[in-house]
Amino acid sequence: MSSINIIRASDLTPRPWKNGGGVTWEIAIDPPGAGLEEFRWRISRARIEADGPFSLFPNCDRWITCVEGAGFALHFDDGVKLAVPPFLPVRFSGDRRATCRVAGPCTDINVIARRDRIAAEVAIAPAPAALPEGVGSAVQEDGEVLVRLDPTRALRAVFRPL
Repeated sequence: MSSINIIRASDLTPRPWKNGGGVTWEIAIDPPGAGLEEFRWRISRARIEADGPFSLFPNCDRWITCVEGAGFALHFDDGVKLAVPPFLPVRFSGDRRATCRVAGPCTDINVIARRDRIAAEVAIAPAPAALPEGVGSAVQEDGEVLVRLDPTRALRAVFRPL
């Protein structure tokens, strides 16, 4: 049986980043109420104000999408640099140490999935009319979450158990 959960951006509670370097607003997590070490998948919104380290999430795949601001770059310890332009989900391993370099303040939507438990797909899609207003508002139905990015776009994340 299908269950639908409406999540309004105005109802999200700010929490510190895993590394303490900023603030995040958790949009959805599975299982509900799981901590940062127990979740199967998680979607959050974060504000990045300055350069700094990204939190490690071992055994997780991550997708990050800049939704406000000019974008940013991730600089990994192995020398690889990954550009994160606005409205393009960028995938990377949560096992890799990365430092974020910003051109100015920005907001992102972060999708994290435990790679030994979940197969995930993340893409940009048209925002359906039923999606509540506000960046980070979402509709969750079974293994799919649509997150509003702006008036016309949404991030679509689909999660399938392995």
